[in-house]
Amino acid sequence: MPGYLDKSGILSADTRPRLALEVPEWEGTVLIRRLGGLERLRLQFFIQSFGAESLDWVPRVVAEGLIDEDGARLFADDELGTIAELSPSAILRVANAVLAHNKFGDREVSTAQGEFEPSRSSDTP
Repeated sequence: MPGYLDKSGILSADTRPRLALEVPEWEGTVLIRRLGGLERLRLQFFIQSFGAESLDWVPRVVAEGLIDEDGARLFADDELGTIAELSPSAILRVANAVLAHNKFGDREVSTAQGEFEPSRSSDTP
């Protein structure tokens, strides 16, 4: 009979790995975190709140994803304007890495940006 996980086993599992990303525009490496479940859902809904023509969600993705070695966010919510003024190629590179590291697939990103049409099978109740 297999052993089942208990609460302690679940809570001690390392399900939030980090990703080191080289950012040539900043001449260094940044650390990207894996979001918790509710954080990820909030970010997905935040992205979906913008129209297909908007990239105003990019600074939020960068702020949510970048951490220091201790796991603390590098940027606070009130610094989104500062992030928006950084190199466009750098913040897009980081935002794409945050999305990929957090398992936002092409389909989810396209849906968030309003570029995806539902398939026939997903139209049915």
